[in-house]
Amino acid sequence: MTGFALLAEFPLGTYRAHVGDGDLDTFPSAARLHAALLCAAAAGPSARLEEGDLAIEEDARSALQWLEQHPPDALCLPRVVQNRGAGIAYRDLGLFERRPAQPFVRRRLPRPASESVALGGAVAWIWDDEPPSEVRVALERLCPDVSHIGGAESPVRLRVGEADPTHRRDDGADLFEGRGVDLAVPDQGRADELEALEATRREPPRARSDRLASSEAELSSPGENRRVSSARFRSIGAGEHDLPWSTVLMVPLDAEIGPAWRVRWAIQAHRALVAIVGPGAPALLTGAYPEGAQRPANRVAIHLLGPETLADRTLETPSTLAVLLPADATAADTEVIARAAAQLSRLTGPGRRVARLRGRPFALDGGTFWPEPPPGRVRRWLTVPAAVPDTRPPRRDAWTMEDAIALSVGLVWRDSLETGGRGPRWQVGLAAAAKARGVRAEQVRMVTHGDPTRFVHRVNPGAVVRPYQAVLDLGTLGSLQGLVAIGQARHLGGGLLYPIDVPAASGEAS
Repeated sequence: MTGFALLAEFPLGTYRAHVGDGDLDTFPSAARLHAALLCAAAAGPSARLEEGDLAIEEDARSALQWLEQHPPDALCLPRVVQNRGAGIAYRDLGLFERRPAQPFVRRRLPRPASESVALGGAVAWIWDDEPPSEVRVALERLCPDVSHIGGAESPVRLRVGEADPTHRRDDGADLFEGRGVDLAVPDQGRADELEALEATRREPPRARSDRLASSEAELSSPGENRRVSSARFRSIGAGEHDLPWSTVLMVPLDAEIGPAWRVRWAIQAHRALVAIVGPGAPALLTGAYPEGAQRPANRVAIHLLGPETLADRTLETPSTLAVLLPADATAADTEVIARAAAQLSRLTGPGRRVARLRGRPFALDGGTFWPEPPPGRVRRWLTVPAAVPDTRPPRRDAWTMEDAIALSVGLVWRDSLETGGRGPRWQVGLAAAAKARGVRAEQVRMVTHGDPTRFVHRVNPGAVVRPYQAVLDLGTLGSLQGLVAIGQARHLGGGLLYPIDVPAASGEAS
């Protein structure tokens, strides 16, 4: 369903802006769009001259007020990749500081030199209802006068048009938990607030406060944001339980880690994150729940992604540590885990090999992690590097490898398959429920070379470890782009499902 939209096309294919205390902004918000249109209205060709200064025309002001009173009903958000290079630029901001034996030294402050977000298409803010004709005309006149959104390194072509939404605003969402994209929207009076702030900044400083000091600091105001609120936009598509992990924290590393060792590295990364958080670490991260507490189907999962799984993302890193956060994680737990990932500086893996952090961590949407299958092809999934059945075969039942794989898939989506009970009978029912949703193993190959225990994080005495690689059809479970893992080590480096696309005519991978 299309609707009235303002579409932003970035000719360079990148968007660069920062929010909060300097974090890289992933998507331009409606508040940022409103500020860009206000700048165009106040200083662009459509502004009128009033007492020797530029002022906003009344029709443009009415259009800005309409945006304040009508937040977007939906968004069209493209696929994105955050580029966080390690380069630092030392910029001379004209500040002085006093040092021993040197009267005045010009300070050069370090700033990130190559942070940006690569966009896979245009960004659109969509309204279900058409605005009044005079508002539409004013917006059509203002849009070409917007030179950039975000930093000056983000030139933009803004226009009025139509777009199909990918995310819809959820007014009933709890902003402290759940999943979705939280973006700022302007409230009524936002244009007046920004104009008052600009007038304050244009006032010349007093001579006393502007005199030369022995040491100077950068004076930058964070701005006024009283007339800005936050809105949550939920992805249009999979339901709540169809997305086991909704957010992926990407931690770039400087060492390439082969598939055979990824479970061992994931175990070390898990221990490092738990140690960083310290006492009181959430059970979602530790996996240690109080006795009698109901355990969720999925908790935090940690995986190592190599060049073979990230070829479409053009990340300039040999490996990336991916920390998967469940869809039902609370905002408090998410913040604790994200802070721990940001404090992670190095990992020590098998053989005392060291991998260091290369750039700052960034977040991706777990529901749109992989690209969509191309036209004429259907999606299948390959277990990388290998998966291991979750349990022993149930007794007194004919149990095949296909049943074990269906059970592993069913355990990931057990909250939505609605099968009650415990024990072997429940396992058989869960595997059957997964098969009823179309889950099937098209190909299975047992991994017989090397130490099989390298694909599991814990082995019970006397247990037989049977790692396998399989090509799966997930049927109606999950989404075509979600990041998912199955099997005994799905939370620690094993059983990652990598997408492979096969011709629709055959429907099976060769």
